[in-house]
Amino acid sequence: WRAKTVSFLADKSIPVILLSLIGTALLLYPLFKMSPSQQASPSPPGEVYDLQADIDSKFPTPVHFAYFMLEAKNGDVLTRDVLVELKENRDNLLSIDAKGELAVGTLQKQSYLFKYFNPDIEKEITGTVSILDPIEATLSAMNTTLETASEEQIKFAIHKLLSNETTSNVIDFLSKHAKYEKRTVLGQEINWWTSPAMDFSALADNNKLGGGGLEIGLGGGPDVINKEHLNRKISSIMRGNSKYYDAWGVAIDANLESEEEGQTSGAFIT
Repeated sequence: WRAKTVSFLADKSIPVILLSLIGTALLLYPLFKMSPSQQASPSPPGEVYDLQADIDSKFPTPVHFAYFMLEAKNGDVLTRDVLVELKENRDNLLSIDAKGELAVGTLQKQSYLFKYFNPDIEKEITGTVSILDPIEATLSAMNTTLETASEEQIKFAIHKLLSNETTSNVIDFLSKHAKYEKRTVLGQEINWWTSPAMDFSALADNNKLGGGGLEIGLGGGPDVINKEHLNRKISSIMRGNSKYYDAWGVAIDANLESEEEGQTSGAFIT
């Protein structure tokens, strides 16, 4: 029977190939044309999950957070080149949002970044939480700016921040591998801080994004998907040209990533 099978396949090779292609197309059709409109949820109906939904509706989170890690290509994020590039990208983010161009998905064209008051530096800040604003405020008190300050002036400003009890908590933005050495700068002995990486967060008005609690996981509805699209756009803007640093979002697009990986792997499975 093996010889007959081989002979049959050899004689009817074209019809066999056509049938194989048709069969493959039929198997691929449900994958692309009949995919479910809703995602599987890790929070199925039940008393506990219903309570969580009730809490989210009654006590909505006013701020939507997107968390990012930044790593310097020169090994130190506390240098002028890295900080200036971060500032330029931050300012670009604010400009895009002010024009309503941060909207993605089904979001309305409007400003989405959240404003808050930082009591440590006594300044209203829009859209981000990072060590950048405290550094800028300290440099301003020294009658200079990030763009015009020397490397030594920036290190001096960082020393002042981390030596002051009121602002020393900004060290939490830095890597656990951050360190310092004693140096004489501007006629004073200071702690010359270096850090290979730091973190920052982007803040958006959660009410404008549909409200709800802060959840990271699969199974989100349209509002969660919109938030993830927004996170991705913010990530792209804050990376900029990545000349002096690389930036990565941390769990900012779990549903979108899962959907894309599923579509990619599905073609190989079928």
